[in-house]
Amino acid sequence: SGEIIIPEQITYKDVVYAVTTISASAFSGCSGITSITIPDSITSIGGNAFEGVDIGYTITYVLNSGVNTSANPQTVDIYDFVDSNGVKVIVLKDPIKAIDTYTVNTDGTFTYNAYEFLGWYKDSDFKEKVEELDLNMGDITLYAKWADMPTEVSANYVRVNENNELDEGGEYILFGQYPQTIKASNVTVGYVADEDGYYLGSDGERYAKVIADPYKSYYKFSDNSSVTSGNTYYFKVEPIRWRILSESDSKALILCDDTIANHYYHHTTSSTTIDGQTVYANNYKHSDIRAWLNDEFYNTAFGELQQALIQTTEVDNSVYSTGYSTNRYACENTFDKVFLLSSRDTINGFHFTSDYSRATGAVIYDGGSKNYGNGIWWLRSPSSNSASEALCVSWSGVGNVGPNDVSDDYYGVVPALNLTLS
Repeated sequence: SGEIIIPEQITYKDVVYAVTTISASAFSGCSGITSITIPDSITSIGGNAFEGVDIGYTITYVLNSGVNTSANPQTVDIYDFVDSNGVKVIVLKDPIKAIDTYTVNTDGTFTYNAYEFLGWYKDSDFKEKVEELDLNMGDITLYAKWADMPTEVSANYVRVNENNELDEGGEYILFGQYPQTIKASNVTVGYVADEDGYYLGSDGERYAKVIADPYKSYYKFSDNSSVTSGNTYYFKVEPIRWRILSESDSKALILCDDTIANHYYHHTTSSTTIDGQTVYANNYKHSDIRAWLNDEFYNTAFGELQQALIQTTEVDNSVYSTGYSTNRYACENTFDKVFLLSSRDTINGFHFTSDYSRATGAVIYDGGSKNYGNGIWWLRSPSSNSASEALCVSWSGVGNVGPNDVSDDYYGVVPALNLTLS
């Protein structure tokens, strides 16, 4: 019939023996097997024990308006359940069912309404609960059961799609907060700043106050109004949107989706001496931009709850990371909470410059409406040509542009960090 059932024990000459091992290549080439039952007594499985055995199952999820997690498989085969240590199971993860709106609290956390997940079931009447998948299950349909009413949920970040809608499988994360968009004309702002230096608007949002000093006098904000030097403007403190570059083991490498600010790489082009060693102006370890990212930006953008989720990353500052075969200005690795991308790990692409950055002096592309507002942003990699130059990504989205004078303060900052996912 193609059904293989391995017993937990066998009796030989009135002696009972436990079955504990499937030897190497035991079922190799047995293409006619349609199902196999392996008991809990099996503690080891030899190499290629099931080579050529084609046993696979399809899992269908009935989510009842929920959103599944990518950790729950759509299909499985025999090798998902067996390895050299024996037989294992796949523990099912919870989906989410949330209302597609959220609010941002003053501490940077998010609040939204979500339904409590009550479990996966084999039947639509929710009588037979399933918590894990095993080798003997066969094709299966699983039904998600939810509480009848949503409850309020507080989170340190939310995962969203390109439209900023709650989406468990979205490619973006909203995390932290920073001034970004120019205040709408119908919003009025109070006169007294809060403990963070922000002003409360009539719309309930907080705003940062800036006296404009644009890079060019004819720049415009995203609402097409002019950026006038010397004028006072207010910018909404908003969630920072990050693009997920990679994700594994409950950790995500994320990159700010916009040019969040502008800053010089280092305040001077001159070298200095530290501990008897010459330190060049494009040394990332001793750069002002690294200090700004891990102090002022880190403490402004993230509250204590968010800071606890940011991992300390060993940042590769080797010659290889700079994109050159030789580079005398490469420095030793650093250990940072927030960092810039290197020449080697640059993600080419456009980065829109926030209204806030335009008011504080960031350079933007102003040659046409198609790319208007795209910025130039720093990489952490020094140029190999000069001790006073570092590399950037251009407004056309091309990386490793240079040389750029490290003391120029009109280039943008696009931070990256490693985030612990809950």
